[in-house]
Amino acid sequence: AYMATNTGAEPAGAAASEDGPSADTPDEHSSPGAYMAVFGDEAGNSDESGASVPNRKLMLLSPRSRKRTPQETQSASNAKQERAERLRELQKEEQLARMARAKETRQIARSIQEGRIEAILNKFEEKIARSEQLRLAHLSSVVQRASDETRKVAEVAFINQLLEEDKKLSLLQKLKDGG
Repeated sequence: AYMATNTGAEPAGAAASEDGPSADTPDEHSSPGAYMAVFGDEAGNSDESGASVPNRKLMLLSPRSRKRTPQETQSASNAKQERAERLRELQKEEQLARMARAKETRQIARSIQEGRIEAILNKFEEKIARSEQLRLAHLSSVVQRASDETRKVAEVAFINQLLEEDKKLSLLQKLKDGG
């Protein structure tokens, strides 16, 4: 068979002359069916699927489609460029969306952090205000106790003075009565 003698150094259909394909060999744009129509199944080998081994080799080695024209190549290239541009735009939009979500997440985290800091500061200020109230209450109680003690001392002094005067009066009365 044709493919069995091909060493792989030449592409399928390269046995054609420089002037073009000969009548006996298919050109490189032909299908495996054209090759088989010219040469037939010379080896006569077939596997379980019924396809001959050289035919399968020919199908694997032969080009699957005809050569593209420059216009087709250009349009395919343009389509590929458009797909790539759309993909780049989509990736850019996705990245911008991710960045926006990340920025929003950072803002939310920052606001939560600021809220926590504000709560801590408020708690601290409340603590300071409460301690000031407690200090003033303590000072007020100290002043109250001191004034109570001063009043008691004054009462004791008044009572002592009255007792002294009473003693003096009772001594004077005894002196008058006695003599």
